[in-house]
Formats: sequence, C-alpha cells, structure tokens
Amino acid sequence: MKNALIAATMLLTPLLQVPPAAAGLWGRGKIPAVWAGKAITVDGNTSDWSSSEAYEKSGLSFKALNDGENLYLSISAHETGADQILSGTTRQDVSIWFLNGKSRDWGVRLPFGDLGDSEARNGSSGTPDPELIVSSGVVISTGVLPVEVKFDGDISSRVPLYELKVPLSSLKPANGRVSVDFVTAYASPELESSMKEKYADAAKKFSASRQSSESHSSFSGDMPQSDPTQGGMSGGGMSRGGGRMHGGMKGGGRHGGSRGGVRQPPELPEPVNMQLSVVLAPKP
Repeated sequence: MKNALIAATMLLTPLLQVPPAAAGLWGRGKIPAVWAGKAITVDGNTSDWSSSEAYEKSGLSFKALNDGENLYLSISAHETGADQILSGTTRQDVSIWFLNGKSRDWGVRLPFGDLGDSEARNGSSGTPDPELIVSSGVVISTGVLPVEVKFDGDISSRVPLYELKVPLSSLKPANGRVSVDFVTAYASPELESSMKEKYADAAKKFSASRQSSESHSSFSGDMPQSDPTQGGMSGGGMSRGGGRMHGGMKGGGRHGGSRGGVRQPPELPEPVNMQLSVVLAPKP
C-alpha cells in the first residue's frame, strides 16, 4: 500500500507543477488557423477559403486561416439554438473577445439587445452595427471598429455566418496561439426575463396548436397541413430578423425553423461562454 501511494505521488507531482497559463490552454477548444493559400475577401462568404478544419461545439462551427499578417475567423451555426443566437432572434449580444494572457483585451460585439421588439420581429434596418469593445477590469467601453478590422456576415441564409479579419499585429499570440472567447449574454436581467416569457408563451401556443391538429387529424383521417410555429414563434414571439452584414446589418432575411424539417416547440437557448485557442500555422 505504501509503495502504491509513493508511485501515485510521483505521477501527480509533474501535473501539479504545470504553469497556470499552460494548464489553461488544455480547457480551450483548438481551432487550427491553416495558411491562407490566396487572398481572402471578407464578404460573409467563405467560398474563397482554402480547406480548413472546423472546431464544433454547442451547434456552432469555428474555422480560421492566417496569411502571416492577418487572422481570419469564421463562425457559423448548424443547429437551431445556435442559429437563433447568431441571427439575433434571442436578442443576446454576441461578443468575440481576443485575450492578452488570461485577460480579455478587446473584441467585436453585435448588440442585438439594443433592438426593440418590433425591430427584432420585422428585421428592420435598426439591426445594430458591430462595435469595438475594450475591457478594463469591469469597465467596458464601446466604439466604432478600427478600419483595419473587417467584419461581415450573412444571417439570412440557411446557415448564419460571421466572417472576421484581424491584423495579427493587434493580437497577443503566445506560443503561436491566439486565445479567443466567444460569449453571448443579455444586456439586462429584464430583457432575459422578457425573452423567457415570450418563448414560454410561444411553446404553450405550439402545444395547443399541435393538440388541435392531432385532434383534427384523428377525426378526419388527414395529416396536419400546417404548423403556425414553422418559421419562428407565433403570437408575439420573434421571427428571424436581419440579413446581410457589411460592417453593419441590413433588414430582411428569412424566418427560422427547426433544422431537418422536424418541428419542435420553441426553446430559448442558453447564453454561450466558450474559450477557444487559435493555432497559427507557419508559412509552408
């Protein structure tokens, strides 16, 4: 028994001696930033990207490229909850933070919480422009994005997508890695409570409509022909707002439904707090 304890202690000692910064990297999702083989245009469309490996989590897909001067980052959604977050349907502010060591240094935020209810439902031109955020302790200041930082996106397509170009000179890589936090949050507890109430109300109406359709189907022998929640939430819920983003975002766009054609009751996705590490590939 004594020998076993000694052996266990010898194995654990090196792990306990790992520096905190290095240990922190273990908990971050790794995004390989492969070398960009050609010029990249930030237009909310990654068709000009070379092949790159995606890191996927919580319905979100992250990809990265670098050309030695700039970091290119794309974020897309492939599940309904993530779709609603990226499109602004849930009115959670979406922030992409770049870190200096362990601290958030600066980032880009889409303040969806600034929208009024009618703007969010109708996808009006009031959809917010992306803004610069700089964190100093608990104080966050906002402003216009620097001209060298390019942001664009498309939230009207089936797969909502953001595309971001950032000069490497404005980042603080450590050991060839750039630490990034992807965070969504409500601007206030009141807004979060309001959204929960709307989704709960929409879920009740969905269930009532489903029961009514099933009852009619059983009586008539026909399959239900419609679902009022397809394309969003009925009765005061929110539809997919927004459209293309060019340093800002335009109105229009499609309504969002559940993926794969399977209709489900509306469910408010939880806010996201994701830690990522972008690994910069050297020039081949």
